[in-house]
Amino acid sequence: MNTLKNHLLISVPHMNDTLFGKSVVYICEHNTEGAMGLIINKSINHKELESLIKIETAGGIQLEHTNIKTYFGGPVLIEKIVVLHTNNIKNNNTIPITSKISISSEESIIRKFGKNVNIKYKIFFGHSGWSAGQLEREIENGDWLLQTSNIDLLFDFPSEKLWEHATKSLGIDINDISIIGGSA
Repeated sequence: MNTLKNHLLISVPHMNDTLFGKSVVYICEHNTEGAMGLIINKSINHKELESLIKIETAGGIQLEHTNIKTYFGGPVLIEKIVVLHTNNIKNNNTIPITSKISISSEESIIRKFGKNVNIKYKIFFGHSGWSAGQLEREIENGDWLLQTSNIDLLFDFPSEKLWEHATKSLGIDINDISIIGGSA
């Protein structure tokens, strides 16, 4: 099995799922046991967040009093913070995805970022998960398009325009994709 780790999943236009419609998901882990990813284009404001969970701080930082943008990573463990970041900084809970990108689950890493402009990061609440074979079936069913990932798409491209940009970058007119399957 080829791994989808460090790839992007792009939801197709006809996906009517309220959580994953028009989503771009970065795959952090993919193996025979399943997959884990983060929806990288759905920012979440603090009022929306409070309606989902009761959380006031992240790493000792009161997020509602900062301009730190937070994201909805997915419906799994929504009360937990996951930080996607470049490898300029690490802690005991840092897990490398590539030689340049890692995730950390310890909230205190946010304070380590400080004003270091060389570190790129996004803070997520929750993550997306698939059981063994589930993601592969969803791809076979035509629910997702695949694209290789890069740091610019992960951290620098405006999240509200990312889904549209990602679909266009595949060279496909997303409106031409059929929602009706067939058999030969």
